[in-house]
Amino acid sequence: MNRLCKRIFWDLPMDELPKELERKFQIEEFTDILEEVWKGVNYHIGLSSNPEGMAQMLRFEEDAILVSQEDGHLKLADELGLAIIGVERQGKLSSPKYVVEEIKDVTPVFVEKVYRRKKDIPCVIAETPRFTIRETSDCDLDVLMRMGQEPDMHPWMRPTNSYDVEKEMLYAYRHNMYDLFEYGMWLIADKENGAIIGEIGFSNQLMDGVMYPDLGYAVEEAYRRMGTALECGQAVLEYMRDTIGCKVVTCHIQEENVPSLSLAEKLGFSVCKKEEKDGKTVIVLKKELAPALASLQF
Repeated sequence: MNRLCKRIFWDLPMDELPKELERKFQIEEFTDILEEVWKGVNYHIGLSSNPEGMAQMLRFEEDAILVSQEDGHLKLADELGLAIIGVERQGKLSSPKYVVEEIKDVTPVFVEKVYRRKKDIPCVIAETPRFTIRETSDCDLDVLMRMGQEPDMHPWMRPTNSYDVEKEMLYAYRHNMYDLFEYGMWLIADKENGAIIGEIGFSNQLMDGVMYPDLGYAVEEAYRRMGTALECGQAVLEYMRDTIGCKVVTCHIQEENVPSLSLAEKLGFSVCKKEEKDGKTVIVLKKELAPALASLQF
């Protein structure tokens, strides 16, 4: 893992740290665990109880993250530009967006995600042999608008508002969809040249009164008919199963879109029903993500 967060402040009482673990470690053993699990990351246990002293300690630590049970400490760290994780015990914490109940839930992967979200650095969702699938960022708006204006791209990618409005909408999407659901539409980047060549991911769609993550994708013409969507489709389905813990996903495809229906079949989707929408016949498909996906050949 390429960790961008290089320093963690554990703002928890020294005598309570061992109690937060599944086994009752002594504090020396706890620090040994930190050294083993958090290789390459500096850590600091305990903070000054004096707000001024704490502020002085954290003032130049914008690249760090604070793990704390103290609402005031979390608020101050957030104002100073640090990423924060709250450890919730008695009562609700008002400051942090990310909260855990036990310190064992503060894993390297979780910390890296929280840090990247604070710094507006896209999280990587999956790596395939040829592509990186990652979250969007504000810097991607120009690329998204360019792709959306190409005549052969899917209509849902086409911008319908001014640049400034689209920028606000992208910001709101990232800070709502990703934070609330941990999935959404992601960008596909070519590993060889770094070019953004399409989108893939999940929106929320109702089927028979139940909300499911619904697979969608769009790939630029130059990358079609070479297994791009199949390769990336398998990767995001594995992410939904293994990381999100999702059991079922759906897919809505217009009846005349034969290539997408063929792709859905290769990915293991089965047809549930047909619907009429905006004068078009839409095929509704569903896939159960457990047990594990069968290996696909690209």
